[in-house]
Amino acid sequence: PALAPTWTRNLKLYSSSKEAAMAKLAASEAATFNAHQCIQVLGGMGYVSDMPAERYYRDARITEIYEGTSEVQHLVIASRLIKEMEA
Repeated sequence: PALAPTWTRNLKLYSSSKEAAMAKLAASEAATFNAHQCIQVLGGMGYVSDMPAERYYRDARITEIYEGTSEVQHLVIASRLIKEMEA
């Protein structure tokens, strides 16, 4: 506990929002792409609710919408890159 103030004073403040947005965007797009390809391979059976592929596609699509849309992630990444270029 006595070392905590010294340690926090020397800690460099770093915002990881750009990296977090990049990871969320890449993961959600990869999940959607792969689930879509799975449904393409299965054809009509991919849309049947008894098949896991249908649930995977639904879950993958919601990741692009639920925790910040892909467009918002693009905006976060772009704004952080612009700030880095100006600094």
